[in-house]
Amino acid sequence: MDTRSILISRAFWTLFTLEAIACTAYMYWATHDTRGWGPEGPVGAWLVYLVPPVILGIPLAIVLIGRSAQATLAGLVFMAWPLIPLTIGPLYSALESMSSDHRIAGDFNFFWPSQRNLAHALQAHDAALVRDLLPQVGDLNATHWGQSLFAFGLKNLDQSPASTEIVKAMLDRGGDPNLPLSSSYWPLTAVMGSGPAPTELLLKAGADPNRLEDTGRPVWWNVLYLSSPEALQTLTILLDRGADLTIKDGDLGPVGWAAYQKNWRAVWLMMERGAPWKGELALGQPIPDILVSNLRSRRANHSEIPEEMGKILAKYGVDLPRP
Repeated sequence: MDTRSILISRAFWTLFTLEAIACTAYMYWATHDTRGWGPEGPVGAWLVYLVPPVILGIPLAIVLIGRSAQATLAGLVFMAWPLIPLTIGPLYSALESMSSDHRIAGDFNFFWPSQRNLAHALQAHDAALVRDLLPQVGDLNATHWGQSLFAFGLKNLDQSPASTEIVKAMLDRGGDPNLPLSSSYWPLTAVMGSGPAPTELLLKAGADPNRLEDTGRPVWWNVLYLSSPEALQTLTILLDRGADLTIKDGDLGPVGWAAYQKNWRAVWLMMERGAPWKGELALGQPIPDILVSNLRSRRANHSEIPEEMGKILAKYGVDLPRP
């Protein structure tokens, strides 16, 4: 028997022994650990006794019947193939996680060290470092593989004061508040969820709240999805800065859209500001009907009932339903 055949044989019997020990241990554990069993016993327990002999028996038969180096190699391959996904799977997951981390950090868009350092500072919300790095990167509005540093910064905002400082610093360095970050995604859309302060900064810099998205609805309507106190303050700032309450998407106006979102504080604020409300529909449904239905649901679930709900019903001349 040549050296190659000896090595293949040793590899086969070593792997066979290890898998036999592992299968025996698994069979013992599976048949003695009853914690997960129901009263009917171990459902599918026959598989415990079927699978290991198949896994070990087939390659063993190939080797013993074939009695050649080729047969031993075939048996080795047969036994080894289940181990391949066990090895490659974790490696693939690690590479995928690493790739995702680099993509989120902007490494696939920004290759120059100064740009990449700024992207990392933007993601970390390090306002002081952002201010130091901004003069080194040139035009913030220039796209790098489909994304600008200005867009990357706005997409990575949170509600911290540091994010507000970052927005101000980028605007001071020439960030364009009216340049789309991507298809129908505008700077104002990106910052509204981060609170009133960065929203006001963009509006002061000239961002147009009435710009229409691909949906046919103005950018400022995006705040109507949100019902937090900060969102209501943001809506107030948008209205103070020129958000047009008369713009419609077909038959749908801002009051109807906010009512459809069940954002009653926003509905009332816009009604107080003079938004059209008589005869307005929320995607085909009368606003009082939606409100009454939502009121009953809130009562049943013991959820908060904003006082604005009663004010809106009174405005429509509808009595508040009894509890």
